[in-house]
Amino acid sequence: LRAAEILTAVLVCGTAAVAFMAIPVTVQAALSAGRRRGIWVRDAEVLARIPRVMTMIFDKTGTLTEGKPEVTGVVTFKDGSEKGIIALAAAMVQDGTDPVSRAFRAKAGQDKLPLCTEVKRHGEGVVTARCFKENIRLGPQAFVQGYVYMPLPALDQAQVWQNKGQTVFYLAVGRTLYGMFAVADVLRPESRELVTTIREKGLRTVLMTGDDKRAANHMGQLAGTDQVSSELRPEQKAEFVRSLQQVGEVVAMTGDWINDAPAL
Repeated sequence: LRAAEILTAVLVCGTAAVAFMAIPVTVQAALSAGRRRGIWVRDAEVLARIPRVMTMIFDKTGTLTEGKPEVTGVVTFKDGSEKGIIALAAAMVQDGTDPVSRAFRAKAGQDKLPLCTEVKRHGEGVVTARCFKENIRLGPQAFVQGYVYMPLPALDQAQVWQNKGQTVFYLAVGRTLYGMFAVADVLRPESRELVTTIREKGLRTVLMTGDDKRAANHMGQLAGTDQVSSELRPEQKAEFVRSLQQVGEVVAMTGDWINDAPAL
């Protein structure tokens, strides 16, 4: 063993090429180890930047949570029917691939859905469309409240759901609030341990989500993150990341779905 150590030292000191070769070999070994675990690295330079990371940002749905949300509560207004507003919400997200859209479609089941046109998506389950010759909006309070009057019973019910960590979506038809939904997801069993491990390595952890503040804070407490940034649209998530980078922080982020793409 001692002879092998001496030989290696001589080679490294006497042949610079051996030392240079060690770098790409090490990188390739790391990439191969990652692939065996289902981790694909697009740019090998990332491996060199990882030790400098100061802040780790987590998306919520499908990252810290199971990513299998369910519509767990429905409240109607203006004599609307529960079945009707569920069908309308499902119609608006009929082509959505995100977990929240799938949750609304699952809640509607095999019910016939109305025809919606001019559908525009602004995030997970956040949609505008035309239906029944009316402008329809589906989304959180911040997305809807500028267009409709929010009755006190709706705000009270929302607080009950949010305190349980459930996300609230509102359905507005024209200038009238017709319904509200509670959408619940479950924290992955390994998430808190993961966040704790990262914090122990000296990194600051942030939960970044489009969810309302109460629901996001509840999930942040369960996961154990240092900070929660909530009620963010996709472009605002990107702005949040840039704001950290502009003050010199090296940021890493993990997320999924198209609404995380700008920030990633």
